Amino acid sequence: MNANVVIAGPGTGKTTSISKEYIHLVESGVDPRNILCITFTNKAAENMRSRILKALQNANMEVDLSAINVYTFHSFAYSAIRRYGYRGVVNQNFLRKIIFDYLIKNSVFNYEREYLISRVVPQLENIIRYLGSFGIDRIENPEETAQSLKDEFEKRRSEKKIKETAEEIATLFVHISRIMDEYRRSKEERGLIDYNDMILKFLELQEKPRFEYVLVDELQDASDLQARLIKSVADHIYAVGDRKQSIFGFQGGGFGNFTNHFPDAETKYLLTDHRNSEAILNYAREFFLQNTRYPDLYRSELTELTSSSGKRGSVEVISGDEEAIVDLLRRFPDGRIGILARRNDQVIRISGILDNNGIKYASSALSATSDRAKKDVIAFLKMIIYGDMQSVIDGLFTPFSGLQISEAYDIKESLMSGNTSLQNYDLLNSLKKTYSAPGIKGLIELFNRLIIPIALAFDQRYFLTVNRIYRNLNEYLSFYGNEDRSDLINYLEICDDEVQEIETDERISVLTVHKAKGLEFDHVIYFPKPKKDEKMSAVDLVAEQMIKIKTGRDVESDLEDEDTRVDFVALTRAAKNLIIVSDDARYLNRFSLKGGPIASPAVMTGKEIYDVKREPYLAFVRGDIKHAFDIIHEEGRLRKLIYSGIRKNNVISFSLLSSLEDPFRFLRDHILGLKYTSPAMSRGTTIHGLAQEVFERTVQVEKIPEQLMPYYRNILNITKKIQEEYGMNQIGSEVEVKIPGSFYMKEAESFILYGRIDAVFSDGEKYLIVDYKTDKRRNSSNHYGDQLAFYRILYSKSNHIDPSRISTAIGYLGLRPAVNTGGISYELYSMNKNDSKIRDLMQRYIQYCNDPEKFIDDLISFGSEKTEDTLYDRIVAILSQGSTLK
Repeated sequence: MNANVVIAGPGTGKTTSISKEYIHLVESGVDPRNILCITFTNKAAENMRSRILKALQNANMEVDLSAINVYTFHSFAYSAIRRYGYRGVVNQNFLRKIIFDYLIKNSVFNYEREYLISRVVPQLENIIRYLGSFGIDRIENPEETAQSLKDEFEKRRSEKKIKETAEEIATLFVHISRIMDEYRRSKEERGLIDYNDMILKFLELQEKPRFEYVLVDELQDASDLQARLIKSVADHIYAVGDRKQSIFGFQGGGFGNFTNHFPDAETKYLLTDHRNSEAILNYAREFFLQNTRYPDLYRSELTELTSSSGKRGSVEVISGDEEAIVDLLRRFPDGRIGILARRNDQVIRISGILDNNGIKYASSALSATSDRAKKDVIAFLKMIIYGDMQSVIDGLFTPFSGLQISEAYDIKESLMSGNTSLQNYDLLNSLKKTYSAPGIKGLIELFNRLIIPIALAFDQRYFLTVNRIYRNLNEYLSFYGNEDRSDLINYLEICDDEVQEIETDERISVLTVHKAKGLEFDHVIYFPKPKKDEKMSAVDLVAEQMIKIKTGRDVESDLEDEDTRVDFVALTRAAKNLIIVSDDARYLNRFSLKGGPIASPAVMTGKEIYDVKREPYLAFVRGDIKHAFDIIHEEGRLRKLIYSGIRKNNVISFSLLSSLEDPFRFLRDHILGLKYTSPAMSRGTTIHGLAQEVFERTVQVEKIPEQLMPYYRNILNITKKIQEEYGMNQIGSEVEVKIPGSFYMKEAESFILYGRIDAVFSDGEKYLIVDYKTDKRRNSSNHYGDQLAFYRILYSKSNHIDPSRISTAIGYLGLRPAVNTGGISYELYSMNKNDSKIRDLMQRYIQYCNDPEKFIDDLISFGSEKTEDTLYDRIVAILSQGSTLK
């Protein structure tokens, strides 16, 4: 077999090279039926076909169009295997559901449900597809294999600074193996395949189509399976790509996959860059050679790469973050602009800033608007499906209820007070009727009648997100066909969030680097990762070892330099001007200018993210014409609600004070009364009650449920630890403390300070206040410290004890590893913080009580991008109309 590899750097014309080779082969007498052109995406295949047709036309060559073979890898494989009776191709939601169901059923992780959905399920989906790209869909004897790898796990976790223990990694190894088994069985039972299966089944064929020549585009993105497919059908190979732009290693793609199968391939280079200005090419070349681990490997091809564009250009590196984007966009009044970022969360922040400033842009990535839309729809559906008090209240405050906010508040208050007359309320009654008659399938009609029409009033991304959820609902009903309400909600929450690409002529595009690959812009503003991250996750380590076991390959080298390659792709998307927003010195070199920091945040243009004129439309869609014309009075009602909500409460708790750091949280929790109670909070209440019974010696050990026994033992262990280390005995449990506000500060004389202390210990002279927590929450240490400082104030003032005699600590009663290995440990963590933040927050609350307009001003200025909540957007839009209560 003869193989030729063309290393084609940025802007050198990869697809043009393919079309020229195609013409050369046909001119040489090769039958087009014996030429296979293959690439990765439908869009790339369409582009390749059009380039070939244009080249044939320019060469005045007539070819039977049906003889031109241009495929993606997967469409080519599927065309050969579809005759064998496969019923269809699964999408990623099929795998996500299997993963989520398995994680919940087997309690694999000790994470909150929201974290499992947003982070863990997508990560495991990616890793299983990554393994599939190597043809790996099972591990034999996973328990024994995992145990045999424990020493290797310990070695690698130490090298890569992985926080999970070797025991946790071994447990995770087994779980991932079982998920793969479940995925494989589920596909087989339904007669379905995924994209990796297409190629695996193709490779198993006894008779495969053969081609004299196979032309491959973007070879650096080929997976091991795809490289094997090429090898199985080709006599001669002409492959074009650039190892410097290999950025899909996380999907199994890599230049090494091709060279492993074709080690003797002849190599030539395309060395004329027709895209980038000389300034950008010089900068990108220098950057790559300074940051790659293998500069000698690339030096020759990069040194010889030259620019032919003749464009003047510049490269500037500035200090700043996403807030700089509005100011930077002003520098480019003309031309197409690509705003590129490494991560989706950066894209979401940027899109939120652009939305708030009324700047139009194109993007297929997620946005803050997409998050809001999904949250709104799910909350509304839970109201219809579950009907419990919490779900009904949450649903009432979504735009899909068609209620004005003050109206939703009144209904919520009546519901919580037990007013049964609400059963006759028109909207709730009609929604209940809509659901109860046809079952879950009635949700389809509800989408058509109410949800989609209301979504049309919002922007395009909001509507597209709602429309995607509608498609997912139809997908669930047609594919699973059951009436399990909880299962439906789980499915809608775990489904892939990416919306279809928005076709637009906007000159500004916001993309991740991976989405921008192959694109070109006049100007690029690039936001790299905040800092270079060399860490490996436990899931990555499991995949690494599975690949080593099954193929003998060490894939670590394939992923080396991936950060540098991703940066290189981003830098070379710009034809004229490039701005890199980063404080990292590695982005500076002799071909870049160092710009000053953008000190000021984005300046709001006055464009609100929410158009208040939507409010009457919401009521109109649900058929309430009377209230549709009543929006003019809503601002006054909201202000009155806020005024009374702030002033009605003269009891200051830590919960109230801590919410003031986020004005919307304070509004939601303490004015609207929408504070959410999670299952974890309910469990915490039960455990606190158990701790009180232990202190009061009323606990009946034989009646403690098995799942609470570890907490019981840890309560005893912490009590014993305090006795041994502090020489103190417990003197109080669930101690309620109330003091006049004036005991703490004169300005608080109209208030009462209140708290409930979990446990108090003393030796007669000194005291220890302990607050029990069931687990350690991420980034909560400051919050816990402030809470203990507040309790110290209360206990000191109420008992006339010098604060210096009171220490504070957190008693963690339910510490679990990230991966559930069955153990629950405890920790007593001393934490003594001053009360400076408590004093500041109390003064802020007193100021709000004296002047509620100050709170409204702070609420409005807080910023929509910090809340990601449509309710916030609606309230701010209404309040911003301008009138003030007198």
